[in-house]
Amino acid sequence: MLSPSDARAHIDTHSSFRALLSSLINDDSVSSILIGEIHNISPTIDAILSNLDLLTNSSRRIIIISESLNQSENTALKNALKNAIKGDVNPLKKASFLKENSIDTYELIYVSFSMGLTVLGAENKKSNPFSSYKSKEITQKIIRKMEAYQKSPDRIIVTNGEFSKLINSFCRKDTLPIFIGGGAHIVPLSSKDKLYDLGLQGRIKNSVSIYLNEDSSPSVTSSFSYSAPDRELTGQYDYLVLTNKKELYKNKFDSIEDLNAKIDYLIEILDKLICSHIFFPKNLVFTLQEELDPILQAFQESAQCECSFKSLPTVLEDVLKDKKRPKEKSSFFNKSHTSVSHYSQNQLAYAIRADLSELLHSISKTT
Repeated sequence: MLSPSDARAHIDTHSSFRALLSSLINDDSVSSILIGEIHNISPTIDAILSNLDLLTNSSRRIIIISESLNQSENTALKNALKNAIKGDVNPLKKASFLKENSIDTYELIYVSFSMGLTVLGAENKKSNPFSSYKSKEITQKIIRKMEAYQKSPDRIIVTNGEFSKLINSFCRKDTLPIFIGGGAHIVPLSSKDKLYDLGLQGRIKNSVSIYLNEDSSPSVTSSFSYSAPDRELTGQYDYLVLTNKKELYKNKFDSIEDLNAKIDYLIEILDKLICSHIFFPKNLVFTLQEELDPILQAFQESAQCECSFKSLPTVLEDVLKDKKRPKEKSSFFNKSHTSVSHYSQNQLAYAIRADLSELLHSISKTT
């Protein structure tokens, strides 16, 4: 754990997750970053995706290690990354195991791979004997066993031992692993002043812990007292970061000075998320508008403009048409997306720029 003075050195009065992350990845004394979350609540995926520029431009190689994925899938993930680097726009087409994952996890992998960033799984049979089960294999009897295991000491002690072995294997001078997983795995935990488990941080020398949670009032503070839910266990994080999706993307947009460059990034991230939905095995396109709205709001706040983005629903309707098309008749995306009958990145770019035409026109008048 960082000393209070060392922890404070990485943040200031106007700090953000982006600023903290940038400071940590540029600190050669930091061996790894351990991000604890509340599953399905914390904006962890957006915290990674909105900061991919920092991660991919780091002097050290960054590796994302996720509790949501299995170590047995890592070979397939590495092969998919190689395909993405070669220009394959659907590098995950052979990763059938992703049918069992959420769209959030799929987006994490797809968008990260498009930027050349490695994402690997943390779970194995020792850390979670049920991690390789497919949904159709899970009976009520197995559910009861899974629930019992989640509450057992092994889910903390054995699991943390397995996770830390993997993370430690990547802690090198030229490599910085970033782990994302449940908050109870990260820091040393105690029960009534008696050490219960070392946590990942206690097993990984010079690691830094961040507890990330959703909140409408963003803040970054050093030294956070953590209580594990459903367990009488407590620990101490180096940092507490309260933030939300809109704030995370606003910080990214604010880092871009030129308006046209802000628009280029807006189109780029929207396109990558739309493509994730097109290639994801399940049809969740109906959730896309709600998913993209905070990013659109972040852009408007950063660009200090208002726009209704009236053309975007039409674009998403075309995405839905392509998604509903039978697989045998569909030839989704070549590299420039020209093989798709309806959606294309060019269509998205045209729609966004058309919606922003008044803003762009007013800017051109002043230059």
